[in-house]
Amino acid sequence: MAGAICALVACVLVYPPLFSTLSARASFLVPTPTPTTERAVLIYVTATAAPTATTGETATVAPAIPPATLGLLKSPSAPSVPTNTPTAAATRVTATAPPTPLPVTSTLAPTVAAVPPPVLISPTDGEKIIGAKRIIDLAFRSSVPLAANQWYRVQVDFVDRAGALFTWCGWTQQGSIQFPNYYDEALPTDRAFHWQVRTVQTTNPNPSTCAAAATFVSSPSTPWTFYWY
Repeated sequence: MAGAICALVACVLVYPPLFSTLSARASFLVPTPTPTTERAVLIYVTATAAPTATTGETATVAPAIPPATLGLLKSPSAPSVPTNTPTAAATRVTATAPPTPLPVTSTLAPTVAAVPPPVLISPTDGEKIIGAKRIIDLAFRSSVPLAANQWYRVQVDFVDRAGALFTWCGWTQQGSIQFPNYYDEALPTDRAFHWQVRTVQTTNPNPSTCAAAATFVSSPSTPWTFYWY
């Protein structure tokens, strides 16, 4: 092999036209390379977060979002949380106490006793009086004297002939008063007369009936009863 190569080299050097012929023939034996267009292949490597190990579940990794897309996404609105507005406490309204009524100056509504009640003298309790024409004086006494505008109010109750309760009132500033003759007015089967006295105050210069306005300044005396036959 080496000898052949050497012989060939010697021929070329001795006979140059032979080298040109060999070169021309050799060009047909070596193929001419065809130019090709190179394509650059760009490989994008996207870094993804390593999945977090969870017990019993497979972690799902969300695909990466290009930075240019992040600005187009809107943050979800926070859910509206109902505000518990405290209900205003009911205002407690304190009712104003009504004014204290003034004392009623009436024989039907006595006031608090201010002086001791009178004490009855006669007729005595349970006494029997005989005679249709008898004059009966109702006597009593008081432990305190009367003040200005004060009177003794004497009250007698009995049943009349119609069977109804009849009330008589007499006014005096003395220690006794005469009882009118109601003998024929009383019920024949019930001739009991119940009487009592109390101290009152009135601006009436001449009170004469049970309806006369007055202010009681004492409680009533202990009631007594006499019988008129």
